[in-house]
Amino acid sequence: MTKASFRRLRTGVNIAAIAIAVLSGHSTFSDEPPQPTGILGSDERPSDIDLAQRHAVHFLESWDDFPADFACWMDSQTTQIVERREAPQDIHMSEIIAVGPGDSDQASWTYHGFGEVPVQEGLSTTRPLWDHRLRINQKPAILFVRQATLSTPPGVAKYIIGEEPDPPRTHRAWSHPFVLPFARHSNLLSGRCSKEWFASIFLNEDLIEKVEWGDDREKLTASYVYGGGRIPFICRVTFSKNNDWLPTLVDYRLKKNGALVATIGTSYEKRNGRWLPKVVEQMSVSASGKTRINSQTELDWRIADESPDGAPDSDDDWRLHFCKIFEKDCLDPRMERQQMFDFLKQVGGADTKEANRQ
Repeated sequence: MTKASFRRLRTGVNIAAIAIAVLSGHSTFSDEPPQPTGILGSDERPSDIDLAQRHAVHFLESWDDFPADFACWMDSQTTQIVERREAPQDIHMSEIIAVGPGDSDQASWTYHGFGEVPVQEGLSTTRPLWDHRLRINQKPAILFVRQATLSTPPGVAKYIIGEEPDPPRTHRAWSHPFVLPFARHSNLLSGRCSKEWFASIFLNEDLIEKVEWGDDREKLTASYVYGGGRIPFICRVTFSKNNDWLPTLVDYRLKKNGALVATIGTSYEKRNGRWLPKVVEQMSVSASGKTRINSQTELDWRIADESPDGAPDSDDDWRLHFCKIFEKDCLDPRMERQQMFDFLKQVGGADTKEANRQ
């Protein structure tokens, strides 16, 4: 398989069948006709719904037909504001997701690494205290885990998938970066943005409450109501002509009172003939309304011919492997660890013997 070749990311959803049903004007999920509400009772209602459905299908097909091998480096700046707390908490997080080409439904290898640190003066945000997962999908599959802490030097543990012991759990599961326009930094949305979840809502015309055009007809906004008898939500998705009709604004609210859950804005760039998320900004609110999270994530992509030639060596510092690919100015791990201990010694939080031992 060449670098330029693409592999469809398989899913339980039959994308082609859904697209045919949607574009032919039939509901994929219900035999009952939709009930007109709001502005959808007008004569233009069918064509507007059809356009919204087409744009949703376009997004799902772009996701399904994403290049087989890619790498994405994401840098996020997050501010958490808690009611009655004196100062907001700022956190910097870097995350790397890389996938190697493969056959059939499985990539030859996958890598996910992330690290986050409170933003404080004198504290490096490129430290190697990350949680790493490198999976080689041979038979049997092997998972290499690198978890470094202040008291534990970086080391690699090897696990055979399906055999004991089980690898340690990570507190952050990863999802495809292409879908960040729909979910980011929200407990409500985390883990839900699968293709099945997306299709069940945004390809179901029965859930469309209304469709609206912007004044210049460069943007189309569709409002979806979902959640059933549990907690009904309204999700407003704005598709933009200037970005190949991809979603540029997604807004989640409670249907009961219109309270904001999350709003996500996305700008795109065109790279190797494909539109990719470039900057994703989100504001989300906790269920109690007492905590608000503002975040901005910048994405740097390597796809097709630019993607990694292969998985990083299992004995290597995997983060530095990708620092070279993305041309990041990353420090050597031992230098970073020493910098960390030097800083903690200054504030009285590190043991001198432990620092010297590094």
